[in-house]
Amino acid sequence: LSQLGYDLLRCMSLLAHLHPPKLGGHTERVSKILSFSMDRFGGGGSLSTLLHDVGKVGIPDGILFKPGRLEPEEYGVMKTHSRIGQDTSRKAQAHIGDDNFLSLEVDIAGHHHERWDGKGHPSGLKEDEIPFAARIVAIADVYDALVSPRVYKAACSHEETMKYMIEGGGTQFDPILTEVLGEQGEAFRKIRDTWEE
Repeated sequence: LSQLGYDLLRCMSLLAHLHPPKLGGHTERVSKILSFSMDRFGGGGSLSTLLHDVGKVGIPDGILFKPGRLEPEEYGVMKTHSRIGQDTSRKAQAHIGDDNFLSLEVDIAGHHHERWDGKGHPSGLKEDEIPFAARIVAIADVYDALVSPRVYKAACSHEETMKYMIEGGGTQFDPILTEVLGEQGEAFRKIRDTWEE
């Protein structure tokens, strides 16, 4: 990816997270956690994570900022951010050209809410059908969402979050990746503490 392309994508990321308050820090932390996790498996791609939630620019304020539990209809609208992000990434791919970064971005934006048991969205993919990068981002994304305060919830502790996520191995998350999370939990905590809201 050229320097111009990198700068453009960084600006898109900032725009996507200028709208919902406090999500810019979330993006940076997920990117750092992904970079750490991908290094564990000899890969790369943390830049792609900067746009994992870019589709949220298409979600109405009343849903993004709602200080309470979403109604089923509202949750249905919220879930569309994955498709919006994937479509946006594919359009960028068509203009900039195909490369590893953009392929990862299409996978991550579109599938970071899939579940290992096939009960996720938007495509209901399961197990190895889910792109590997999206499986890793699912771990990083949920970890940071749980340990961070939001308008609709208080922050969970690192310990509570780790327990929840490890128990989700084989249902919500790739079981091998939850094993890695269990081994590297303190590194996740340090990243969270370094990139505080």
